[in-house]
Amino acid sequence: MTNHGKSLLIACLPLIILGCGGSGSSGNTGGSGSVGGSTGGSGSGGGTTTPTPIQIITNAQDYSPAEINEAGRTLADENYSGNQNPMVLTPQAIQQFVVDMFGEQGDTYLTLPSVGDEDYTSRVNGNGSVFHEFSCSYQGNVQYTGQVDENYLGNLWLNYRSCENEHGLVLSGSVALTVTALTEQEISYTINYGGLSWQIDGQEIELYGTENYTEKLTTAGYQVTGTQYVSFDLGSYSVLLDTDVDFSINNYGEFSAIALSGDVFMGNQGQVSLVYTADDDLPPDAYTGKLILTADTRVELEIIDNYLRITQDTDNDGEPDQGSYAWSWYNYMYETATPAEFVNLDILSKPPRADSVIPGFSDVYATTPVEVSPGYYEDEDTPESQLEISYNWYVNGELIPEEHGSILPSGMVVHNDILGVSMVVFDGGMRTESVISEFIVSDSPAEVTVVNLPETIAAGSTVQFTAQITDPDIASSATTASLVAGPTGATMDADGLVTWHVPGNFLFPEQQYDFTFGWPDAANSETQRISIQATAANTNTFVRGNIAIPRGLDSLRIGDFDGDGENELLSTDSHRAISLTKVTDTDFESKWFYSGELGIGGDIISLMASDFNGDDQTDILVATEHGVSVITDLAHKAEVLISDNVHFISAAKLADTNHDGTPELIYVITEDDYLTSPKRLNIVSLDAPDSILFSIDFNGNNEDFAIANVDDDPAMELITNARLVYDLDTGENQWLFGNGGLYNQVEAGDLNGDGVAEIIVANMYGDIAVFDARSRSQLATAANANICDLITYDLDNDNVVELIANGCLLSDMTAYSLSSNQLITEWELEVDSRRFTSMIAGDADNDGESELIWITDSIEPVLASADIVDGVAIANATRNSTQLLLFSAAGWANYLPGDERAVFYVRQSTTIEGTSGSRVVSIDDNGKVEIGDEVSFSYHYSTIAATADYNNDGAGEIFIPSSGNTEGLVAAVQLYDNTVQWSYGGNSDDLDIDIGVIRASDMNNDGYQDFVYNDGSQLLAADIQNQLLLGSHSFTDRIHDFVSWHDASQNYTVVAQGTRTLLLSHSNSIFTELSGINQRCSRLELFNYDTDAAPEVLCVEENPDTYTSDTETFVVVFEINNNTLTEVQRTEMPTIFDIAVDPSTQTEQSFLAAVRESGSIYDNDTVVKIVNYNNKGHKIWQSSNIPGRPMPHGMKSRLGPNGLELLLSFETAMYWLR
Repeated sequence: MTNHGKSLLIACLPLIILGCGGSGSSGNTGGSGSVGGSTGGSGSGGGTTTPTPIQIITNAQDYSPAEINEAGRTLADENYSGNQNPMVLTPQAIQQFVVDMFGEQGDTYLTLPSVGDEDYTSRVNGNGSVFHEFSCSYQGNVQYTGQVDENYLGNLWLNYRSCENEHGLVLSGSVALTVTALTEQEISYTINYGGLSWQIDGQEIELYGTENYTEKLTTAGYQVTGTQYVSFDLGSYSVLLDTDVDFSINNYGEFSAIALSGDVFMGNQGQVSLVYTADDDLPPDAYTGKLILTADTRVELEIIDNYLRITQDTDNDGEPDQGSYAWSWYNYMYETATPAEFVNLDILSKPPRADSVIPGFSDVYATTPVEVSPGYYEDEDTPESQLEISYNWYVNGELIPEEHGSILPSGMVVHNDILGVSMVVFDGGMRTESVISEFIVSDSPAEVTVVNLPETIAAGSTVQFTAQITDPDIASSATTASLVAGPTGATMDADGLVTWHVPGNFLFPEQQYDFTFGWPDAANSETQRISIQATAANTNTFVRGNIAIPRGLDSLRIGDFDGDGENELLSTDSHRAISLTKVTDTDFESKWFYSGELGIGGDIISLMASDFNGDDQTDILVATEHGVSVITDLAHKAEVLISDNVHFISAAKLADTNHDGTPELIYVITEDDYLTSPKRLNIVSLDAPDSILFSIDFNGNNEDFAIANVDDDPAMELITNARLVYDLDTGENQWLFGNGGLYNQVEAGDLNGDGVAEIIVANMYGDIAVFDARSRSQLATAANANICDLITYDLDNDNVVELIANGCLLSDMTAYSLSSNQLITEWELEVDSRRFTSMIAGDADNDGESELIWITDSIEPVLASADIVDGVAIANATRNSTQLLLFSAAGWANYLPGDERAVFYVRQSTTIEGTSGSRVVSIDDNGKVEIGDEVSFSYHYSTIAATADYNNDGAGEIFIPSSGNTEGLVAAVQLYDNTVQWSYGGNSDDLDIDIGVIRASDMNNDGYQDFVYNDGSQLLAADIQNQLLLGSHSFTDRIHDFVSWHDASQNYTVVAQGTRTLLLSHSNSIFTELSGINQRCSRLELFNYDTDAAPEVLCVEENPDTYTSDTETFVVVFEINNNTLTEVQRTEMPTIFDIAVDPSTQTEQSFLAAVRESGSIYDNDTVVKIVNYNNKGHKIWQSSNIPGRPMPHGMKSRLGPNGLELLLSFETAMYWLR
């Protein structure tokens, strides 16, 4: 019938009030609805038997329109069996009724499907009969049978057979269509339903009854009038509609007037009379409109002042007396979980607005409390401060009555429950509930409950505890757990008792040991871990590194920090590194490097020294941008005193401000790290750092200050670079000294020996000035530009301090004494420094005389020093500081027989002369560090080296990448004398050089270690002992790593290159590719995964995002079967920087991994842990946090005399753990 311009889909429009697609504002004469019924029966119109209503409908062409309509009405009555008394109109019943009548498909079952969509006019034969089967859009068909006249008017039977024209709505059953007018000006038709059926969300629906419509063309559009008398049979209840429809649609396809009225019988709930009028649309899309419901009471719903106002005449006196509000029709129908309770009209106000809650979680588990935050809310006529916020929690649609807070405790839901939560806003009269946000509860991991498990344990002790495993989603599921993995020697008996004899020592002073438990039924593979923190007094660990060179002030200290009775130099790199350096007459030797976490964020701004814990040992206090920590034991982590990740600390010092013999902490704090930001200076006790003893505003661009007694009273004074002097007893400002603005530097010291300190100030580009606070006068000045640091120190041991000004920007260091109110130059010393640097004086080398130590950075920053002789500083040219960067563990080797050391290759080094070549650094059995001479000017990026004894003479060598000092690109260097034994590879100036991995491996099984390395995509092997090139092989992509070994039959090599991993054999100087797989590996190692003698290959899958995100890493195990790599295990793990195999056992070996804890490879704040995994990938133990970025191939392991030993290497530090 589309040739008439209007289709019979207009039939759905009147039923929009019952939810047909929600709205007819588009003017489309089609609609979707959803109501269905039983499949219609078939019958005939002949014979003497009285036809049934179903037979009349299925043989519509044989009956008059009146008979068909009567059949439809009869079926509607027969299929309604509900209550006919007035419905009780509660707020909940009213809301549900509106949704049922006006809701969209899926929200209500009372929607009519679109029928009669097919154009039957083209299927009429010469005698007016119609008999044609139309295919439906998605599936099924509909059979048209009937008789029409020349104007296509008549009766048709539509037999729907699993017909899906509207997605998700599959129709079956009988419909009689009677068309009585079909012109350009008027369409009139009747639909009679004889049990049309379909399903919505599993609910079977059957539709019976009659409806007729007349559509007439008008000058403004068209007008539709009609009646409906239909019933919906939904099995457990039924609904009957007896309604009239009258609406107009303009030429733009928009509603211009709507009038709906009639009676609705809602099953067991009873009867409601309704009247709806509007001039724009139907709910929920209407912005106007009034709906009157009459049942046990009269209810009016009307849009007034852009709000939907609901009122009820509860006492039926003709006047409404209670009511509530909603924001709109849509808000009332779909955004209000529970309609607002009615209140008396005299207190009724505009409703609060309540949007959905903001979830504070991604998944919901039975074991975890669920927390939400309020969504947006407001109230037009109530201040926000007077609104009350609460929450409703629902489980599977049922309200939890006692829970109305923002946190739902754990244990309230189980797997596959639907948890709902809404926000409720109350303004004192109206209570608005937001839309319910729903979440499906996830499957909670199993929980392991342990009894008698200590929180911490000591090395050498015995631990016993019991373990049960429980499924939190299943009641009474607790059972004895099975021990899947645990530390070596841990056992579990049949009663669940775990016994473990803790090792007598660990690699790290603190390690976390893990026990992995599972279900006793092996079919359930789920596991859970519990952890125990263990400590050991490990004195066999050596951590050495670069001498930390500060970039700022207050970063050098001299004292006995390790309790050996001798002074050391304490320094920081002004980032996160802290080191102790042994100073001798001729050298600066690395003695200790802090390997632990500070527990506070930000860069280090100052180092301080004090006996913090009263054990007569000097402790280290560290101030960073976000806190202060103290190190009381060089082998253990720091204790946090102050932590503040919001504010910034810009300066910190210690001083005894109250004469109690214990120093206080003085620090400057600001809201951000801008120099001009407002600041505050606080003084706190180290015993109670949270309690501020003294505080003042401190708004200088620089944050320098000094503490001293500068007047005649006993109180100490605070002197700031803002020219202010404060009495620390009273807190009063006693003096604003000097003229002009701020000073860069402020110091205090008794320069004239009168027992009272003078105030000394200086600017970087200005004079030095000395002030006397007692006379409030300036005593002396001295012209000395470019001052980076000021200190006072008794240089000549006369009990009177001198002033030392450290120059920068190539200025000299100058010492002054104060005599007759004049600053007298005692000596000058060239320091050759360009930047702000720390300076310290004291007996650093323990010779009974003082030294001056500072930073010189004419090339790169290094330590420089001078000896104080008779009060005069004499530069010590022989005491050299060598700065090292990019450590890489090469392994262990004998320098000479009986002199075994841990050996590290260092790619960059800097001395006072400014050279920057590669060096070999060793640590002997006593922890002494020896720095070798330069072995290479390495202009390339390789940092990987390997120790060897290629000629088996008992004196070790190191295989290194080489450039500059040798003729080749790689070299073998004798360790004890740094001589090059062999080199190979061509022109060292070749910019295409890409030396990568270097390994020492016996490639030809002759008992001598060979030099194996890759240059970009080429693999090369050389027999140094016999001066032979054993072979080379080129690949399509750069080589990431390789491993080689010999089994009983041949020599194997596995190469990871590009995105593939290849298996090769080696024989007669030829590498032959045997097979390959599509697997990208960043690291390869050989280890024995199982119990046979043949090794497997351990692969760390390289992920392009590994170094820049938190992407997980896969560790894959391959074995060799018939010259093919076969994957036997794949385990997902955190990002791994490097690995080493644990050789403690020969079979079922575990491995160690440097695992990223935070940061990335490009992040200066990278933190890692060393984790021990068993062969199955279960975690056995892990170290505490280690700051720094591990170097590639920088982990080496071996089985030493006392067990496992491990070498670690970072950019600025090296570890020998044993």
